[in-house]
Amino acid sequence: MAKITLFFTYGVSLKTWDEFGFLSREITYYHDLSKKGIKVQFLTYGDATDHNISGVPKNIEIVPIYTKATRPKNKILMILQSFLIPFIFRHELSSSDIFKSNQMFCP
Repeated sequence: MAKITLFFTYGVSLKTWDEFGFLSREITYYHDLSKKGIKVQFLTYGDATDHNISGVPKNIEIVPIYTKATRPKNKILMILQSFLIPFIFRHELSSSDIFKSNQMFCP
């Protein structure tokens, strides 16, 4: 069975999607994939609260970055840390067949 990992935009969590009203629209595509037997994993810039967002199907695995890494207070350190994310989460990413980026940086 194939597994796809979606990397969220830098600084964006499921909570962000929910607050801005994107959640139901964005989740639909991945929920459809999961119903076809494809495992789906979201790597978010959230914390443990991302696990509590309603409207996320149980068959989508949520991996919030700030449950395993400490959120730096300095913006430069946050940017540098983002380059380490694949190494910090290598175990979670090792079973993925496809990596998708949902990146849109708006300064």
